[in-house]
Amino acid sequence: MVMPYLTDEELALRAAVRDFVRRECPPGHWDELDQAHAYPADLMKRLGATGWMGIAFPDEETGERDPRWGTLLGLVTEELGKVSYSLASNYFKVTGYGETILRYGSREQRETLVPALASGELLLAIALSEPGAGSDAAAVSTRAERDGDHYVLTGTKHFSTCSAIADHIILVTRTGEHKHQGISVFLVDPKTEGITFSEMRKLGIWTNPTFNISLDHVRVPVDRLLGEEGQGWEVITHSLDVERFTLAAAYVGAAQDAFDYAAAYAKEREQFGRAISSFQVIRHKLVDMHIAIDHARLATYRVGEMLNEGLPCRQEASLAKLVASEAYMKAAHDGLQILGGLGYTMETPMQRHFRDAKLGEIGGGSSEIQRNLLAKSLGL
Repeated sequence: MVMPYLTDEELALRAAVRDFVRRECPPGHWDELDQAHAYPADLMKRLGATGWMGIAFPDEETGERDPRWGTLLGLVTEELGKVSYSLASNYFKVTGYGETILRYGSREQRETLVPALASGELLLAIALSEPGAGSDAAAVSTRAERDGDHYVLTGTKHFSTCSAIADHIILVTRTGEHKHQGISVFLVDPKTEGITFSEMRKLGIWTNPTFNISLDHVRVPVDRLLGEEGQGWEVITHSLDVERFTLAAAYVGAAQDAFDYAAAYAKEREQFGRAISSFQVIRHKLVDMHIAIDHARLATYRVGEMLNEGLPCRQEASLAKLVASEAYMKAAHDGLQILGGLGYTMETPMQRHFRDAKLGEIGGGSSEIQRNLLAKSLGL
């Protein structure tokens, strides 16, 4: 699909990502990784070598980043999402979370981490959710107490994807009693003494392991504070805005792949002497899937344009994440229905889409939370 507002350079980037995907991750390869529960370390290294990890970061020579960085980030994420939401999420764990380091990190943090992130050498994870802090993200209770030139972290984190295999965890803590102004964020090495991980078994996203984290008096140097003490809510909400944008782009790509697979099957599968795509009930399912995906794509790229311009986009990012996650769930659900019994087997990627898509309506702020945020922005 050609979008008229994309420049020649952006269209060329999209074509280059598609060529990379066809070459490095041919059809069926991701499903093999998924079934093996294997993190795609080699593929991520090859992706890092393309230079696309650095799209959200300034050029090393000029010190400036591409003025269209938001749009470019969305383009790459969407194309990777067509392989798998999981692959796209690995990409934005570097680019999206790295953009937060670029904005809030100290000079030393930026100089040390940003070049390595841009080259794909480092992987970031985030640890925000807790037993009592999921949808209410500001209710974190993990404590960080100042002790000389260190902070001592104690508490528990849930649902932290890739944290045990990451190089750094963006870890959200409480340093004060005020609900929002008492939050601080740290860059934590997962190998630090006192941190233990237990892997969680999940319905989908099998290539990306997810962990519970226990923090038992973990000593973190003061210079690992991201932003200022008490600035954590600002840091994390900015991070969530970018995350929701990249999540939306990943969902759009994954939904498009589910649609394409279902449409191709419907054109080939014959019943009662003709292709099932000729039956109105199937055609309408495919058309409704297309409409939902197209609306989600437009909402997502609007956020990319706003990021280009440096405009606040919390409402628009929430809307994009909401409609894109639900478009992916619809494409996976209706796509599986179109495939019928074959869709319920492990022989096609539709079963993976069906398992993966549900997370979109839960993770990164559930659909209910996004609707609450949008209601608040509307003065309701």
